[in-house]
Parts: sequence; C-alpha cells; structure tokens
Amino acid sequence: MPMNIITILLSITCGVLSGAAASSRMTKQLTELTSLHNALAAMQNEICSYGAGFSEAANYASNLHKCELIQNIAEAFKKVPCDNRSQSWQTLVETSPYSPEVRSALLTLFHCVEKFDEEAINRQFHSAIATIARCEEELRTKTMRFMPLYRKVGLLGGIALAILLA
Repeated sequence: MPMNIITILLSITCGVLSGAAASSRMTKQLTELTSLHNALAAMQNEICSYGAGFSEAANYASNLHKCELIQNIAEAFKKVPCDNRSQSWQTLVETSPYSPEVRSALLTLFHCVEKFDEEAINRQFHSAIATIARCEEELRTKTMRFMPLYRKVGLLGGIALAILLA
C-alpha cells in the first residue's frame, strides 16, 4: 500500500513537472525574442542617432539587454576578419532559435548594415523591429493561451499514469 501511494505521487509529480517544463520553454522563447527586440532597438538608436559603428552598437546592446545572438555577433565581429563577417553573421542567424520570419528579417538587416547606406540601414532597422514586434506579440498571445493548457495536460497525464500504475 505505501508503495502504491509513492508511485501515484511520483507519477503525478512527473506529469506536473513535464507540463511546467513545456510552459517554461514557451516563456523562455518569449523572453529571448523580447531581448532581441530590445537589443535591436538599442542598436538602431546607437547607430542611427549617435553614429556609432556596428561593433560598438552590438556590444552596447548585448550588454544592456543580454541578447545571446547579438552578443555572439558582437564577439564574431571582433574575431572574424572583414572578409568573412558576412558568412559568420549568416551562420549565427541561421542557427538561432528564432522563427524563419525573424531570421529572414535579421539577415536582411545585417546585409544592409554591410553596405553602410544610413537611410537604408534606418529603414531596415524599422522593418526588422516591426517584424520582431509582430512575432513577439503572436508568441505572447500563444504563450498566454497555451501555457495553462500545458500545465493541465501535464497534471492530467500524471493522474492518468497513476491510474494505469495503480
């Protein structure tokens, strides 16, 4: 009898934890996307308003908003010779955890930054930030909608497992 109670409690706990892990993953994705949005806004401000270089703006934004992608790009900018920067940006963006729409906006932005046309860079920053803001809002809505569901499914899955094991 005590073994059954322990098994039931463990299975319910495992279900609850799996639901919590799924909802936590969604929250982490939203946090990363928000961080990217804020970092790009800071970079735009530094580049377009203060005339800072890309490297300085990326360092400033990554330190201010703790965006992993921008931090990796800033580090690659320091290490990689000028000829290979485009390839390193492209690799970092393509392997990032963001949606294809966000990755495409980032690739377009970074290719525009290489050309160094100030007006085009400013337009592309606005476009990329708008795309990321839209994706961020969609993910926020999805997170608020599905997070409680994942938790409940985890709990019900744990209860179902407890019933099957009992």
